[in-house]
Amino acid sequence: MPSRPRPGVASNDRGARSRAGWTELALEGITDIAAANAFLPWSLERFDRRFGVPARDPHPAWRPLTADIDLARSCCFKYARVVAADGTISFAGRSIQLLPADRRSLSRLRVEVQEHLDGSLQVLAHGDPVATIDAPLGPVSLRARGGPRSVEALGPEPEARPPGAERPPQQGHVVPGKDHPWRR
Repeated sequence: MPSRPRPGVASNDRGARSRAGWTELALEGITDIAAANAFLPWSLERFDRRFGVPARDPHPAWRPLTADIDLARSCCFKYARVVAADGTISFAGRSIQLLPADRRSLSRLRVEVQEHLDGSLQVLAHGDPVATIDAPLGPVSLRARGGPRSVEALGPEPEARPPGAERPPQQGHVVPGKDHPWRR
């Protein structure tokens, strides 16, 4: 912060404060980092004398850390999620499988995902931790598919053709006539 107005530096100029700080160092004849570090305490004291105001409440605002405060639960990012019908939640582009301890389903339950400062995740249901694993990458589909249900339903296997033998004509294969709409 400049202590006096500088000619040629407009107050509404972008970066004026940054240039003014460098200008103050230049006016003091400071050209290297060691001299700037030595100048800094004096500059901060002068700044505090000029702009400092006493606190409204002189008592410190901090509280002592007691044994009942869990810093890991306090210093983390917290996100709400709803458990899907298959017992998974989605978080940061991945699926997480929840493993309930008492074998009751957690589906449709609101849970809290805590992302700790070290990157680890913890899922809480009703305030209690829930065991988790990474869910399989793709969904498993257990639906019946079309077509024959067994090998026997396919009928006997066709006989193998000797190499070079012509393919027999297909039955029921009809070539559309010249006036058919597909030929237009």
